[in-house]
Amino acid sequence: MLLLQDFITTHHVQARILSFDHPLPTVPLAAEAAGVPPSQIVKTLILYDSSARYYAVVLAGDQRLDLGKVQRHVGAQKLKFLPHPDVLRITGYPAGGTPPFGFAQPIPTLIDESVFTQEVVLGGGGRPELLVQLTPAELVKVSGATTGDFAQR
Repeated sequence: MLLLQDFITTHHVQARILSFDHPLPTVPLAAEAAGVPPSQIVKTLILYDSSARYYAVVLAGDQRLDLGKVQRHVGAQKLKFLPHPDVLRITGYPAGGTPPFGFAQPIPTLIDESVFTQEVVLGGGGRPELLVQLTPAELVKVSGATTGDFAQR
């Protein structure tokens, strides 16, 4: 398992890790623990297609993914959610703690426009009891992400 703090330090990312005494595997738990609205939490969803190409989609915590929009954007016929056991193998981080950047291998990242309604966001910090805090602009910079409309409206 990777340590997100190592990635942050090595790549000079303007972010900080927040540690909690219990797992925060869902948006409501993370929002409550951090004292922020669900819209300030970002969730990182890992998808894959039939050719085993992987994609990370980052959404505000109060949004739901529109799989069709993502499929059209990446040119995939069908995308599926990566099963939880495979998330660790592909990203280097467990499901429920997957950060929005710093993956074990390069994964194209898509950030929904809803993320940019916040000045600062919190996402998975690499383990279920950790969150990472950074600005949406820093997230785009460090992830090399494409931005667009990927949520249900």
